[in-house]
Amino acid sequence: MMLNIKIYVTTTLLFMTMCCSTAYAAETIYDGQRVYVGDFWGTNPSNIIQAGDSPAGDVLKNPRIQDTSNVINFELTQSFELSNIEITGDRGIHSQLYFVIWKVGQSNPVINTLAIRRKSNKSKAINESLDVGNYQIAIVGECHKQGRYIGWKNNCSQGDGFDDFSFRGIVLNGDDTSNNVNHYRILYNENGTSCAANPILIQACTNGIANGNCAEASVRTTATLHAKKGNKDEVTEFINFTGSKEVSLKKQKSKKLELSLSGINAPYSCNDVPSQNTKCEIKFADSGLVFSYGEDHALNIDSQIAGIEFPDHMNNGQTLYLQAFIKGKKGKKGKKGKCEPVKNETVLVGLGVQCLEPSDCSALDFRAAGNEIAKNKASDKKYSYTDVSLEFNGDGYAEIPSPLYEDAGMIRLIGSIDVKGNAKIKAEGMSNIFPVRPYKFNIVATNGLQEHLTKKTDDKFNYTHIAGADFIFKVEAVNFGGEVTTNYVPSAQVEAKVTRSIPVAGYNGVFNYEIDGTEWPVDWDYVALNFSSGTASTATATYSEVGAFKVNVRDNNYYGESFSVDNGIGTEIGRFIPDHFTLVSSSVDNYIDNIGSSSNSYDYTFPYGLTSYAAGTVVLSGDGKIYQCRPEWDRSKWCRLADYKPGITDHDGNEIWSDAWFLLDASFGITYMEQPALQFDYHLEARNRGDVLTKNYDAVSAKTDIRFVAESGADDLSIRLTDEDGGALSGVYKQTLVSDVGQFSRFKNSGGETIEDGPYSLLFGIGITDKDGVELADMDMSEVDYTLTAKRLSNAPSELRFGRWHIYDGSGPTRTTSSENAFPVTMEVQYYNPNKATGDGFTINEDDSITTFIASGATATISGDASGITLSGCGNASCEFSSGITQALIISSWNPGTAILEYIYTPKWLMPADGEAPSANITFGFFYGNDRVIYRRRLN
Repeated sequence: MMLNIKIYVTTTLLFMTMCCSTAYAAETIYDGQRVYVGDFWGTNPSNIIQAGDSPAGDVLKNPRIQDTSNVINFELTQSFELSNIEITGDRGIHSQLYFVIWKVGQSNPVINTLAIRRKSNKSKAINESLDVGNYQIAIVGECHKQGRYIGWKNNCSQGDGFDDFSFRGIVLNGDDTSNNVNHYRILYNENGTSCAANPILIQACTNGIANGNCAEASVRTTATLHAKKGNKDEVTEFINFTGSKEVSLKKQKSKKLELSLSGINAPYSCNDVPSQNTKCEIKFADSGLVFSYGEDHALNIDSQIAGIEFPDHMNNGQTLYLQAFIKGKKGKKGKKGKCEPVKNETVLVGLGVQCLEPSDCSALDFRAAGNEIAKNKASDKKYSYTDVSLEFNGDGYAEIPSPLYEDAGMIRLIGSIDVKGNAKIKAEGMSNIFPVRPYKFNIVATNGLQEHLTKKTDDKFNYTHIAGADFIFKVEAVNFGGEVTTNYVPSAQVEAKVTRSIPVAGYNGVFNYEIDGTEWPVDWDYVALNFSSGTASTATATYSEVGAFKVNVRDNNYYGESFSVDNGIGTEIGRFIPDHFTLVSSSVDNYIDNIGSSSNSYDYTFPYGLTSYAAGTVVLSGDGKIYQCRPEWDRSKWCRLADYKPGITDHDGNEIWSDAWFLLDASFGITYMEQPALQFDYHLEARNRGDVLTKNYDAVSAKTDIRFVAESGADDLSIRLTDEDGGALSGVYKQTLVSDVGQFSRFKNSGGETIEDGPYSLLFGIGITDKDGVELADMDMSEVDYTLTAKRLSNAPSELRFGRWHIYDGSGPTRTTSSENAFPVTMEVQYYNPNKATGDGFTINEDDSITTFIASGATATISGDASGITLSGCGNASCEFSSGITQALIISSWNPGTAILEYIYTPKWLMPADGEAPSANITFGFFYGNDRVIYRRRLN
């Protein structure tokens, strides 16, 4: 029947009605309360749930409860087949909704679906069975923007707010499936004995007939069990049970009985074979064997673990028993003797094991009493046995010592003994069919050299592997001794989870089992694993991040049993390292940049970041030149097309790139030696094999030595670079993490004297020495022996010059009034250039129009006395050199004589090699008549 379960949001309690019963929620929900708290725009429902970014039209990726106090609780007291979910009394829905239901205490949702577009108060069709139990439901809206569906993000940006809405009730539509029994299952020993109880187990199952498993229905069943010989009932047993019922057939003298069920509304199976395909027959004999288990001699052997001796309920082991019944001798009047148990006797018993699922036994053994027991296929009609000497006690029980099966699967034990006095008559019997599960899953991860990525010494991984590169990954079902249980086949889909272990805090990497495979979840969820001979393996597993991760795998329903790698810790695999470092962008800023219309800096190295290119984007192309995306709107869009790679011609030699890009002229910069004005801007990333940033690569200082290279032709002048530094965060190494600016030092000889040299046209680069051997990609600089060891920071060179501040001598008259005879001092910024024929090798630096000075930075004295001397220039402001020269410093004196003028504020990078401040002699005299000669030392 159709059933609507209504969860009402009222002013008192949230409740659910189903038939005539009422179940109350665990919390109070008030009338019209929104599912989450927040304003209309920018509302963030991640205070209820979190999920991975999910595009529009997709269900939530890996949803999980963030705050259980905000979800809505309800209870199902009957099983239910859910078809859809509706909300009633809704207001303010502007985008698609997500409907997510968890079973209380579980991390994976049982329902994860979307609303119907344009009818968002109702979910899409659902076909999912909900068992009896307590549940939690969350209904949240996706991000939306101006009426467009844009999917889910845990944090919507401004203008892309989570949909804000309210509702009064929830309706779950579907069918009551509490009486939906798929089939009834009859389990029995096909070989019975006339002198012992013969147990029969009957179960009501909701699942299909498969793999010897039964999900018992929580429903009351009334039926009749028939045991017929021909068309005549030998036994009629009325049974009334919920879930399952055990019935015993005792001392049946008939040779063969056929079992059946009547009064039921579903088909039944006989030892997991549909009844229409077989006869449910028990063959009874006066001689036979009966297996039992545990000290209470249960007729059903429980599930066992591969490689471990059968334990009893007290975990003492050695609890498998055998009873032997034989037909007695004829009496005095020729009547048949009674069926008698073997007691107080040691008997040679033939023992065997029969493999049913899979139907063939593997090379692994079944052992008992120190013997390898004979193995039989499911299809065998004549059985093989191994003789074992067993001692039957006074109660008729013989203990089968140390039973152990090394493999997995569904098996049963078989036995045979010769009847006394007649070797042609055998007493035979078999146990119930029971499962043996693997002890655990074993995880194997190896690289191409067969080095185990799980191996550690002193808690450190012995080997490394490249993040994003293929490695061999195996999941082995093994027994207690570590041997692969080759007969293991999952009875259902297995689950797995992957958790980051190194670093403790960081980013979760993506583990892909195969190429183009679905990434494995961070919490338990189903994964695609195909087992063959007990092993699932791939040679193309990858992990995207650096560090290490733990993987755990479990089978939650192997014939009703559960096992995993361990109890949740998992197997750690590592240590993963970057594949390479990539210089994404860089520039060199000099004191003087002759850039004109271009710059040494760029935003990206083409084609990195291709999809984000826009008008004005600057890139370094493969030809080593710098290009800028055109500003025209109808052309700049082509910059995002790889076919328009700047500087590269097409097959016909056409430079189609020029439709999208234009070349920025190459240029160079100038910096004085010792001047802290060399600023390297760089964005260096640690990347995996797939060229994706590894965000967990933080500890650059611990693993990597970053150095900066200064190269002039074949000369390596890197040793003269000082103070350049950087830092790493989330896999990115940047200069912006520090404030100091580097410089190129002046040369000093072994005696410590500063020696004028240069100028040098230098290319600067960045080099890396990594302890794991990770290298920088696309290196184009050689520090030694022409071996490429570094990557350029800019395409254009920088000129490093030995500079000096030079003041020329001068002469002028003394002052006679307050406004006349002010003398402009000539000063130059020069650089050492021995190629110029300038005597001492210094020449004016015509490129410098930015160096400044202030008048108060100079001093002047005559015979040590500064009285009467005035220095001025540019008022209180700084004065600039123009093309390396200035006469903006004004000096005057009331007194005749030679003034010693020094500029004491000279920066260190413009100080002369001797370290003395630049100085000049300014001579002040007077005119004598009209001879136009300035007389020095004239007395009158």
